[in-house]
Amino acid sequence: MNNHSQNGRIAVYALTSQGAELGLKLSQGLDADLYLSKNAANSYSTARSFGSLKQIVQENFENYAGHIFIAASGLVVRLICPLLAGKEKDPGIVVLDQYGNFAVSLVSGHLGNANELARETAVITGGSPVITTATDNMGIEAIDVLAMEKDMFISNLQAIRTVNSALLEDKKILVFDPENRLGLDTEERFVFVSGIEQIKQNSPAIIVNWRDIQPPDPQNHLVLRPRVLVAGIGCNSGTSAQEILQHLQNTFSFFGLSLKSLKLLSSTSKKQDEPGLLEAAKQLELSITFVPHEELEHIQVPNPSSNVKKNMGVSSICEATALHQTNMGKLLVQKTKSLNSTLAVALQSCT
Repeated sequence: MNNHSQNGRIAVYALTSQGAELGLKLSQGLDADLYLSKNAANSYSTARSFGSLKQIVQENFENYAGHIFIAASGLVVRLICPLLAGKEKDPGIVVLDQYGNFAVSLVSGHLGNANELARETAVITGGSPVITTATDNMGIEAIDVLAMEKDMFISNLQAIRTVNSALLEDKKILVFDPENRLGLDTEERFVFVSGIEQIKQNSPAIIVNWRDIQPPDPQNHLVLRPRVLVAGIGCNSGTSAQEILQHLQNTFSFFGLSLKSLKLLSSTSKKQDEPGLLEAAKQLELSITFVPHEELEHIQVPNPSSNVKKNMGVSSICEATALHQTNMGKLLVQKTKSLNSTLAVALQSCT
């Protein structure tokens, strides 16, 4: 399940003894955390008890990918309303009656995966999912759902409405996707163009690119950033996260690359405990992969270094690890240097 929270887990809440039985069934079926009111929690050893539903929801809201409430929808609306921050940030919210007859996708149906969570919930309870999203009800895959499936960052959320509305009205949508990463080339409703200059103002359009190009009309031209870039990093011991991040930002800016398309950082396993690297990845909210050091010597790079060979035993760190993590993809940025770090950027091939 795609989600905004880091742990990817689901929380289930119930207030009554009957709701507790259903909550246990859901927590087992979804591998979710079960929260029960103090009165209902005594008989369930795996449940976490709460005195105030409002308080526990406030504490939990941002820590879970989704929340399922076995409670009245009006109660849930009042509870979560002050906590909502926007559909790009909100977790999926599903409301369920205590008999399990209806699983209502209440908030963040697409980006928070509440629609899918409602479907999964209904399968477990034997009930019916209640989904009001227009594209789902017409059997059309919404563009934001497709973007999530393809691991793309949505740059301008306001344009989703324009594109999805065009889908519902069966209008033609212009697409600039030179590598066909969305896979829409066989769909008749999409018209491919070879450059963004062919996209007209006020026309619904989708731009898919890892370069930092800007849409002519941000309200109507949806920009998707495929996460397909890997930054290989080498550094001296004690290099600060600030220097690494500044080097990264300067390089992406100079070469016209979007940081939103950065998938992960990579380095050698000999740097796996380097504080600056770990902190840089944390601040970027990205994974960092440490390639086994012995594998790097076998990777051919355009800029092997005798100095790196002398000190590290291999001829390359940044270029070699970037290529390694993209399955020998295209090296977009060859080795660049700051005072204490080296950086290369490779592109993941289309699959």
